[in-house]
Amino acid sequence: HNTGLCRVGWSVMSASLELGTSAGGFGYGGTGTKSTGGKYSDYGVPYGVGDVVGCYLDLDTGSISYFLNGDDLGEAFQVDGHLLKKKTAFYPHVCVRQSAVTITVMTSARQKKSKDDLPWVGKLTAPHVLPNPMDGAAMLVNTDGGGAPAGPSAIILEPARDLAEQVSTNIESFTKFVSSPTIKHVLLIGGEDGRKAASKLKGGVDIVVGTPGRVVDLIKQEKVTTSTVQFFILDEADRLLDFMDEINEIFDRLPKGGTGADRLQVCFFSATLHSPEIMKLGDRICSHPTWVDLNGEKHVPETVHHVSLSLDESLVARLLGEQEKGSLSSGATYVTDACHRGGQLKQRVNLKAMAGGGDEKAYASERVKLSKPLALLKVIDALDMDMCLIFCRTNLDCDLLEQFLTDAGGGSSFRGKAEKGKENRYSCCVMSGMRSMKERRESLAAFKDGDVRLLICTDVAARGIDIKGLPFVVNMTLPDMPENYVHRIGRVGRAERMGLAVSIVSTVSERVWYCQKGRKPPQNNTNDYDRGGNCIWYDEPDLLRKVEERLGKSILPLDSDTYKLPPELGGSMSAYGNLVGNNNGGGGGGGEDPSMPARLGLLGGVVADLMDLEIAAQDNWLHQHMLNTTGSSVTKRFKPSKTARGSSSSQARSPPPPATAISDKKATRLGPGGGGGQALGG
Repeated sequence: HNTGLCRVGWSVMSASLELGTSAGGFGYGGTGTKSTGGKYSDYGVPYGVGDVVGCYLDLDTGSISYFLNGDDLGEAFQVDGHLLKKKTAFYPHVCVRQSAVTITVMTSARQKKSKDDLPWVGKLTAPHVLPNPMDGAAMLVNTDGGGAPAGPSAIILEPARDLAEQVSTNIESFTKFVSSPTIKHVLLIGGEDGRKAASKLKGGVDIVVGTPGRVVDLIKQEKVTTSTVQFFILDEADRLLDFMDEINEIFDRLPKGGTGADRLQVCFFSATLHSPEIMKLGDRICSHPTWVDLNGEKHVPETVHHVSLSLDESLVARLLGEQEKGSLSSGATYVTDACHRGGQLKQRVNLKAMAGGGDEKAYASERVKLSKPLALLKVIDALDMDMCLIFCRTNLDCDLLEQFLTDAGGGSSFRGKAEKGKENRYSCCVMSGMRSMKERRESLAAFKDGDVRLLICTDVAARGIDIKGLPFVVNMTLPDMPENYVHRIGRVGRAERMGLAVSIVSTVSERVWYCQKGRKPPQNNTNDYDRGGNCIWYDEPDLLRKVEERLGKSILPLDSDTYKLPPELGGSMSAYGNLVGNNNGGGGGGGEDPSMPARLGLLGGVVADLMDLEIAAQDNWLHQHMLNTTGSSVTKRFKPSKTARGSSSSQARSPPPPATAISDKKATRLGPGGGGGQALGG
């Protein structure tokens, strides 16, 4: 009806709504091209306003062909044999962009087919048609209490195994309070016994939680059914951008033809969603998304104090001098990451040779590498850190720091709970991507239980991890993006408890590993990354300025002589790890805010009303969309209390939750028998 773009043809349920861009979708476009699986080639002739396109499907031979204004254009596609063997249902499919078309699926006086011997899809009857799985209510759970449905209702993706396991544990806790019917879930991550997960999937689950790669593998093996999915949830969405191929593959297999309560809902969750990449992903898999930002783009928790230790030449010289005299680190020496030794970790650091080599920049960089761990010891001792999360750039950095701290503490590395023997002053564990899932799980548990004082980690491994009452975070090196700094310091200052973030910042450029794709440090090729090497120069002063711009304030300096807090923060360590306004106890301790009972009392009525409203809303939805009955008496219970209608300046401040993006996918696909529909893309 107008000059927009149009593509018409056939697809299976798992195909993308952008017809022809995925396997199982076969389209003929107005530009005179045909496409399937994202591959385009010339076919027929262009068509446009006033033209009539006939779409033909022969399931006996697997042939798809088209007519244009009555003229036969010949065969366009030969359907893959595996689709025919499975007796997969095909759907008429129209995809438009800034265009409008009339769709005919039954005999019409205005429009006739070109092959009168073939039936219209709207006239087909059994056994040539199957019930559309998206018609009617797709039950979230069995209302008769008979267990879970054949396929999941929700798929939750996490960027790391640790996060997936944490979410699975929380779901397990929630389901203890849900019965008749129960809710079943399965955890799908690498490094776990696949037989247990396979058994759960075979018995039916409601929720799938996992990492993208593992979920895709099991979908391809047809062990995870996608035809029943109604919720597609991307947690820590900005970190999942590294898995775009897997996300697209999963999304393309999800049913998108539902209407009303059966629409596919796509949800993003993260503390940092404000990026062009997230916007692009939203455009790809969401339709008119609703963005819910609970804090604002520039929000940073007020419960976190930020300080930095400036590692200038004078401090570097003092630290290395103390180390040489044996008055620091109990004689332990730090092995640097070998960026300046051609990747040879076992080769000793020779500062004297570097000093005489003429490369002053490399010499200064290596001195910084040697002094940063020494500065860390000073900070830990001065601030009496008995529970601290330490961030490093790479897995290699984590390993090297673990060995140094173990040696400096004068004890052995952590091997589980010890009832006797000398306690390591700097007892530590590592949680990084290169450690096994079992070791990462044990390290986190040891840290939470207080068996070790320090947990060394990378950005990816610690993303989203919740550690109750954590008082301190130390950045051995600033992250390359300010948003990652926000995620790091987000481990402290939770649940209205104060936290301290310390960054050890070099005033000179430092040579660091930045490996080519598929490689990991150390590497023999230490040339610049843009020259095919695996290293870059890291400018921490510039990164610090960007972090301060993101925070909207300057980061206060630690005293370089005493390593104590600046006067602006009161100089007291008792606040960290404790509730806001309660400075009693040690740096890692707890305690209750005396004003909390009164504040909770003010909120009691509001919370009760909110609970009634939630029950009423869910009950109403259940009856309307799943039981096809009118609401029960529960829907009439809600009546705002005086507390709910009033307000109080004494209400408790909630801890800052993550920002959220939520979308309803509203595009529909035509099914056999006709009906209206919308399509995305072009």
